[in-house]
Amino acid sequence: MSEIVKNREQLYKLIISQLRYDGYEDIAALVGNTVNALETCAPSAKLFDIVSRSLSNESQGRIGNVGEGIDLEYEGDVIVNSPPVFMYETCYVTAHKAPCRVACFTKDDRLVATGSVDNSIKVKSLMLF
Repeated sequence: MSEIVKNREQLYKLIISQLRYDGYEDIAALVGNTVNALETCAPSAKLFDIVSRSLSNESQGRIGNVGEGIDLEYEGDVIVNSPPVFMYETCYVTAHKAPCRVACFTKDDRLVATGSVDNSIKVKSLMLF
């Protein structure tokens, strides 16, 4: 498992633990389910302590060498090979160039909108038999 993934998992655990410590059990459970946290996270104020110390050091100008830290930016493993959005006119593409992450049906189930990691959205008409 890559170091970035391990760091993110640790960050998620800290967030969930802090939420439980602060009494937000329902939100902690929702975050845990959303990020697929497999381990149970005990209540802890460790995240608050880390942030408090960092803010204190920053206000006193003692940032120094803080190391690599945790990368909070999303970096997908997908290489997007589509042109920038402003270059598109009107075209018809039948499939996404990367995995779909979300789909939503209309109330009458005649249309579906899908969103992909490649930053594209597709709206398709469904033929129900």
